[in-house]
Amino acid sequence: QIYTDWANHYLEKARHKRFITDLQSDISDGVLLASVIEAVTNEKVEGIHAKPKTASQMVENITACLSFLAGIGVNVDSLSAKDVREGNLKAILGLFFSLSRFKQQQKTQHSSVQNQNVVAPPQQSSKSNNLNGNRSLGRPHNLNGNVESR
Repeated sequence: QIYTDWANHYLEKARHKRFITDLQSDISDGVLLASVIEAVTNEKVEGIHAKPKTASQMVENITACLSFLAGIGVNVDSLSAKDVREGNLKAILGLFFSLSRFKQQQKTQHSSVQNQNVVAPPQQSSKSNNLNGNRSLGRPHNLNGNVESR
């Protein structure tokens, strides 16, 4: 249920008309799976049969999804299109786990890039403090940090 809600969150954000109600059956043709991947990654999965009529077209759709994910760095090594097509829950949960992990890493990287672009206020140097640790009031300091006499 967690991955169903997670996927539907992204489908809703992408203003998709179709949502997942049963994870095992709803992604078995690869069409809704491609939509979830596109909603999560903001990229188009190419080569999807919009209305697959045969099992082989459905497997082709899922294969296209897995190839796309592998191409962007999602770990799909232990997954097979046939397992997803047949509704193998372990394979499907593994797929969604890998996709959610990828998304989390993407968010973390984006966040750290944003933080690197933030300019921090300048730090007070130790030279601006006198020996007692109190700031002097506008009086010049020598190189040792001591207040110079006038």
